Amino acid sequence: YYISYNNEYDETPLGGDRMVGPAASYGLNVMGHDLKVTINGGSFGETGETGNSAASFFGTSGGVKADVNVYGGTFNATNADAISIFRYIDITFDGTAISSNIGGTADVASLSVQDDLLYTNDSNRGSTITLNNGTFTGTAYGVWYACGYDRLSISGNATIKGVAGVQVASAPVVENGINISGGTIE
Repeated sequence: YYISYNNEYDETPLGGDRMVGPAASYGLNVMGHDLKVTINGGSFGETGETGNSAASFFGTSGGVKADVNVYGGTFNATNADAISIFRYIDITFDGTAISSNIGGTADVASLSVQDDLLYTNDSNRGSTITLNNGTFTGTAYGVWYACGYDRLSISGNATIKGVAGVQVASAPVVENGINISGGTIE
């Protein structure tokens, strides 16, 4: 059983029965401000019947945005978004990272850019998500973009795969909110 912002998954605006949120099960959870995190490899999440996410990234107010660079690693999930990104964080995927949903029946994303239900009135909460390289495969969405305050950039050799490669569930409210200048979206 997973608890997130809304445990009534079939009624949540996050999209069907997707399991996300800071209280979900993650192989890696990065949270805070004034952080510099580098991931060069490793395996996060697990496969099997139990729903789990591989990684969650969200910053907190009160300091410099967390800065995360992912140069490698495997992020697997079952019945859950593999990677969830929330507020106050700058994250770059620029290596051989592989993120995928490899099991379960839920319509989920490989990389989920989530809106924030706690800081709804703070326009400075926006994150910057840069996909320069890596493969992101979801059972429904390669990338789920649901926060108009976040900037999403796809370029280089990034490969995005899903029934919908990129699903825009919220219109950007920041200038250049979504920038696609390369990569492969399937």
